[in-house]
Amino acid sequence: MTAGGSVEAVCVPGGVRVVSWSPASGYQTKEVDRGPDEHVEVRFVGVGQEHEIRLRCRDGVPVRDPHD
Repeated sequence: MTAGGSVEAVCVPGGVRVVSWSPASGYQTKEVDRGPDEHVEVRFVGVGQEHEIRLRCRDGVPVRDPHD
């Protein structure tokens, strides 16, 4: 979750896959890479702000990518 919104993802045989996302009040979804892939991301934009959530799988659990 970020100030821009939240993302729900699951780990699948092909990597991580975005199941759903929800922009926070005042934000819109700009871009969604649903996967499955090694990394997925969702970008939210609001007035003068942009937030990105980038996820990957670690031990079968979706986690924020440490490269964010």
